[in-house]
Amino acid sequence: MDKERFFKCECGCGGLLAEYHPDWGLELAHLQRIVARDSWTWRLRHAWHALRGNVYADMVILNKESIADLTNYLMDCQCQDETDS
Repeated sequence: MDKERFFKCECGCGGLLAEYHPDWGLELAHLQRIVARDSWTWRLRHAWHALRGNVYADMVILNKESIADLTNYLMDCQCQDETDS
């Protein structure tokens, strides 16, 4: 089983990194690719998203294939725990 998997966000802004450790469990990290966070363009884009009701900077959008991959990864983590017991 892969101990680490990256699930890319549909908007291309980053993704979700899932890393399984048999000793302490599953670690999920949101990775965001911000090229010019302090630019006016970024600030305007962020304000536009806030006006539309989407203010979360930590969102990850997964397509159906990525959802299935994430589900399989989580099931593999659970199965590995059960076989280790």
